[in-house]
Amino acid sequence: MPRKYAYDTSAAALLAPAKGAVFFENWDRDVDTANHDLLCAEMSRLAYADNGVVEAALRSVGFSVIGFAGANNRGTQGFAAKNIARGLTVLAFRGTESNRFEDIVSDVDTLPRDYRRGDRLCRVHGGFLKAYEQQPVQELIAAVRQQGVGALLVTGHSLGAALATLAAVDTTPSRLVTLGSPRVGDEAFSALFAGLEVRRFVGCCDVVSRVPPERFEAAHLARLLEELGVPGPSWIGRTLGLLKLSAQFAHVSTARYIDRNGLVTETSGDAEQAADQKSAREAYPHAPRHARDQLVAHLRSLVTSSASFSSVPDLQQVTRKLLGGVFNLVRGDPVPLRDLADHAPINYFSGIAGRG
Repeated sequence: MPRKYAYDTSAAALLAPAKGAVFFENWDRDVDTANHDLLCAEMSRLAYADNGVVEAALRSVGFSVIGFAGANNRGTQGFAAKNIARGLTVLAFRGTESNRFEDIVSDVDTLPRDYRRGDRLCRVHGGFLKAYEQQPVQELIAAVRQQGVGALLVTGHSLGAALATLAAVDTTPSRLVTLGSPRVGDEAFSALFAGLEVRRFVGCCDVVSRVPPERFEAAHLARLLEELGVPGPSWIGRTLGLLKLSAQFAHVSTARYIDRNGLVTETSGDAEQAADQKSAREAYPHAPRHARDQLVAHLRSLVTSSASFSSVPDLQQVTRKLLGGVFNLVRGDPVPLRDLADHAPINYFSGIAGRG
């Protein structure tokens, strides 16, 4: 059985998940590798590590590297690996990791782009599609498709989960496993996944799994802000009117929810989850009131500055300011909001493996 980890509230766990990490600790090559949800959770965590660490960790559990993609500060990293004895290939993508979080994601354009597969025209998140279309990523996809034998698992965490979702359309895997995935496309895009086994893990209060909102309407954004404990929905409609956004997003499958105690459930309803999230936030030991007050002040400032524009605000500029303010909260150690701490890769792994 793999090592059981305690819930981790450190900033390092969220922003630098591979730093000092030990991978496949106490791993049983037969039992644990056969648990594909567990395997994908660890592969997604491993995707944050340097190439040499990835290669050594994979060798320790009987895998060899097929290839890597994207090894620069503003790019996307991922790898593909195979286990010949098991007839198994894994394609894993990493999410965002940097001490300048806002610079990495400020160019992630929420505005949707057309996305056609066969005779189906969909709309997907423009930033995710741009990252997926990078040449190194496409070369890795091509290398995976050339394998041609055995089972294929596609996985990723955060931004990596969004890229894994896009990759699943082009590789037709045996299973897609995502951890803390944002919404990637519209309902037409989600329909592409009919018949594919998708296991979408959502960690309790994880805010990333709730963005982009289903619709850029006051009711949807008000709900998200209320969950974060931010009052003032009266000014949301005004901001949306300025931004003139009409994008719609949907998840590609139902969620496998990891509750506040680290237990995975597939049957809890919205009301039960909301109650669990409320309890989690109330019990979170590192949530000083000033952190919420800072977030409220930042959002109000953002709205005020947007309203001062003479024309429709530039979405990238608004996004950069928004993420910059949130990053100032994230840098606090321990992480001051449960909604952010839940997003750490180790907290997904410990939920699937069993929390220590």
